[in-house]
Amino acid sequence: MIESIFIDIYFLLAHRIKGLGWSLKDFWECDTWTTAKLYCMELNLIAEEERKLNESKDEANDSEEMRDLYEEMYG
Repeated sequence: MIESIFIDIYFLLAHRIKGLGWSLKDFWECDTWTTAKLYCMELNLIAEEERKLNESKDEANDSEEMRDLYEEMYG
């Protein structure tokens, strides 16, 4: 089970960070602090990208009336 999780982490890092250039062997030999730090930073970037994407989609589709209604209802 743990190996499966580490393979998922490797896949995410190797495909999201193009300049990383890790082979699977490099990944297994890397210290856990570096791997964990890169993984956590990448997850934070993914969350931020999703937040911005959802924010821009919502704003682009909202009419002025809907924005006013939202402001009235939720302040």
